Amino acid sequence: MIDLALMDMSELVGKSLQAITANEIGGDPGLAYKFSDPDGERTGKSGYSFSTVQFDIENNWTGIMCLKACGFRPKDLDRLFEQRGPIDDLNAKLKASKTIVDAYSAQHTGESCEHVLGLLRGSGIRLENMEALVHIVDYHNQFYFSPHGLIHRWLLDYRTVITPQMVLSFKLEKTAWGQKRPDDIQRRYANIAKLFRTSKGV
Repeated sequence: MIDLALMDMSELVGKSLQAITANEIGGDPGLAYKFSDPDGERTGKSGYSFSTVQFDIENNWTGIMCLKACGFRPKDLDRLFEQRGPIDDLNAKLKASKTIVDAYSAQHTGESCEHVLGLLRGSGIRLENMEALVHIVDYHNQFYFSPHGLIHRWLLDYRTVITPQMVLSFKLEKTAWGQKRPDDIQRRYANIAKLFRTSKGV
């Protein structure tokens, strides 16, 4: 069991960023600097995404702040929100701002780790290892770990140490995405498991 009070934040943020990179953009760094549309059409649920952590501009204000820091003007943002016309010029502007995009991704990942740790520590939840923690950080990046939300209530119901396999079971059985796309849940789990096996030299 790991001591969440003595967590090495540098290691946690580094591992989480590696995991999120693998899960969100398949480990291909170039995709971080190109807008992608997970829906394939304007649905109102999500908009264009970008960066290692895949900021969804429809739902993530940090992503908007990042684009403004990259020099995107209001009319540029309007085109992205409306998913209107070719955006090759906007992709080029994003690609030219790699350093800024990377800085915002790293900052977001650090804040995500702090958020998750704060809720876990305050609730007395126990985890087997850092791998289990990174699975929860990845959940937060994808869905959001809210106080007394779905995963928090599930974690509070357990009186035992939470393992990576238990987090996998939760995602498969308790989330709508797990019911719709169990293959994606398994893929994300396998990527994180591989990351930790590699770090152990296995």
